[in-house]
Amino acid sequence: MQPTIGAHWLRSTKGNARAACPSSGFNVDVSDADGVLEKQARDAVRFLKSHAMGLARLRRCKTFGGMTLDFGVYDRTTAERPWPTYRFPAPLIELAGKLGVELELSFYGVEPKEAG
Repeated sequence: MQPTIGAHWLRSTKGNARAACPSSGFNVDVSDADGVLEKQARDAVRFLKSHAMGLARLRRCKTFGGMTLDFGVYDRTTAERPWPTYRFPAPLIELAGKLGVELELSFYGVEPKEAG
C-alpha cells in the first residue's frame, strides 16, 4: 500500500471499431512507506523533483489524459478522535500542481495489528 503515480493517455480507436480499451497507461511506486502519509508525501516530493522533466515531457504528449498520485492510507479514526485529518504538505501540492498531477487518497480501513 505505497503511493503510486499513474499516468494514462487516450488511445485512438480510429479505424478500429473493436478496440477494447480506450485508454492506456502505467503505474510507478514512489514510496515504500506503508500507510504512513507523512513519509509517503516526503517521498513523493523527492520523486516529483527527481522526475519533473520527464513528467512535464509526458504531459506534452498529444494523447496524454492525466496523472494521479494516489496515497494509500489507513483510517485514523478513534473513539477520542472520530474526525481525523489527513494533510498534504505545501511543497507536495505546489509541485503536483505545477506538473499537473492530481492527488488522491485511498483508504484501506483500520491499520492491521502486528502479529506477535
